Amino acid sequence: MHPERRELVTPDGTTVSYLALPGAGPTVVLLHGLAGSARELVPTAGAQAHAPPC
Repeated sequence: MHPERRELVTPDGTTVSYLALPGAGPTVVLLHGLAGSARELVPTAGAQAHAPPC
């Protein structure tokens, strides 16, 4: 499972970059800390994509 890098530009010009992974079910947002990277959360996101529903 490879994440797709996406960007969103807000009305005030701020660019928000994020990684999107395909999957079924509800959307889950994982946020990293200030000094972190979204790549740190790819293994967690991949595990959640295959987890049984709660």
